[in-house]
Amino acid sequence: MNNKHEELNNVIIKVAKYLDGWRFKYNNEHSTFVSIISDHGMQINFDNGAETKKVRVFGSWPKIDNIRIIDHGILRSNESIPSINFNSSRPIKVIANDLIRRFIKYYIPLYMRCIEKKKELLEEISLTKIKINALQKVGEVQRKYNISGVDINPNIVIIVKLF
Repeated sequence: MNNKHEELNNVIIKVAKYLDGWRFKYNNEHSTFVSIISDHGMQINFDNGAETKKVRVFGSWPKIDNIRIIDHGILRSNESIPSINFNSSRPIKVIANDLIRRFIKYYIPLYMRCIEKKKELLEEISLTKIKINALQKVGEVQRKYNISGVDINPNIVIIVKLF
């Protein structure tokens, strides 16, 4: 871990103490950013990149199979993914208040919408899998009895009409 990264760790550890429900997360030594996590699984990341004092703040988002939910119809027309910058040489309490005012108050509601969308998508995926399994069974019955467009069993026709 380089000196710049250690300085950022120290700043964010102190900032997290001012944020109710958030705590510092120790990332692996190869990580390019440091993070704080909430009691509800949200994660805010801090990256000072090439500059020493300028820190970029961005959130982590719920995913399904490494696909971020935020990228799929969550944002409203005049809304963007929250991201801010701050100078790490400012007083810790000022940074914490700035983070609350300029980032967290936008991040949390958007994150919660992502969670709701994730639930909807997972339910949709589950229903789609059920439909696919039912259609595969219909196909297996058709192959087993060599059915090609002939309504031999009315139950098969009912299942097909459901989909």
